[in-house]
Amino acid sequence: MTARPAAQQRPTDEEDYRSIREVIAEMDHALADLDAARFTARFTADASFTPPTGHRLTGWDAIKAYHQRTMSAAPTGCHSRYTVDGMNFPAPDVAVVCVRQQITLAEGAIRSVGTWVFVEKERVWWIQAVHITGDEDSAGSR
Repeated sequence: MTARPAAQQRPTDEEDYRSIREVIAEMDHALADLDAARFTARFTADASFTPPTGHRLTGWDAIKAYHQRTMSAAPTGCHSRYTVDGMNFPAPDVAVVCVRQQITLAEGAIRSVGTWVFVEKERVWWIQAVHITGDEDSAGSR
């Protein structure tokens, strides 16, 4: 029987970790400012985005339009915070990142967890896919 392979295909490069964390931090700031253009700036043209509702959006235009709609409807006092929970590199130019999000509203908090796929093109990390699901503890926090 063949040994089970590990997904990590290269040595850890702290610069890559830092760059990806900076992209996520910038998105966190853009979300706080309800700035959909800044929030979606690092999605690839053919990216996919699946919010907790489960409907899949394909392409930067659709992802930006969705975020413009949802951000313009955000209630006053809504705050969000992203936390990177894990990151690995199954290929030199691909990163899979686990990102937790907590949205705080007047009536309580909503938590989610997402799997984000980044691709590196010309030394710049871009978001290729985001799939978000509810956090199992979220129902009890609201």
